[in-house]
Amino acid sequence: MAKQEFRTQHLGRIVHGAGGITPDIAMARRRSSSLYRQLEGWRSRNSRFFRFSRQYPLDHPGIGPDFIAGPETLQEFRTFVDADEFEYTSDLEIRLDQLRGELEEETEETHSDMESSLAHVAGGIEEIEESHWLDNDELITWKLTYDIREKAFGIVQAFAYDVTVNPQILRAREILANEAEYLSWFQRSEIGEPSEQIASTGDTDVVEVKGVALEESQTEKEQR
Repeated sequence: MAKQEFRTQHLGRIVHGAGGITPDIAMARRRSSSLYRQLEGWRSRNSRFFRFSRQYPLDHPGIGPDFIAGPETLQEFRTFVDADEFEYTSDLEIRLDQLRGELEEETEETHSDMESSLAHVAGGIEEIEESHWLDNDELITWKLTYDIREKAFGIVQAFAYDVTVNPQILRAREILANEAEYLSWFQRSEIGEPSEQIASTGDTDVVEVKGVALEESQTEKEQR
C-alpha cells in the first residue's frame, strides 16, 4: 500500500500513514525467533512456556514478587522441554528435509552417493540448532520471568518487571530524561525520518503544543 502524507494539526509536520502511522522515533524492539515461536506453541498450541510457568511456583513456593529467572531456571526449563519431547526444527533442517525429498526422486545410485554428505550436513545443523538456545537466552529469560510472575503474583508484577527490560520503554525513558533530545524531535519537519536535519535553532520563539514548550525558528515564523 502506498504511503499517504498527512500533516499534524499544530505544527504542520509531515507524517506518513496507510497501514499504520509512522512513529516519531524508530526504536529497537524485542524480536521473536523460530525457536521462541515453537516453544510458545506456534501451530502446535502446546506452549511449553505456559505449562512450565504454571508449575514453577508450585515447585518453588519460596519465590517472591521480585523473582527473575536465572541460569538455573533456564536449565530447569530445558530439562522440562526435553522430557516433554520437544523437537526444535530450524529453517535449515526444513530445507535439508526438502532436499532429501527431492533426492528420493533421483536414481538410487545418486541418492546413495549423496546420503553420506547429507548426514554430515545434518550433524552440522544439529550443532547450529543447539547454538540457537544460547542465542535466545535473553529472550527466553524474559519470557520465563514474565510468565512465572504473572502466574504466581498477577499481571501487575509481570508488567513491573517488563518495564525494566523492555527496550522501547527504556529508550522512551532515556529520551524523556533528556529535555534537549526530547524537544529536538518536535523540531523535525517530517515524522519518522531519523536522518533528517533538525531545524535551525538560531532565532527562536517558544510555541506551546498541548503543554509542551517547543522552539520555532525565526525563518519558520516568517513563513507562517
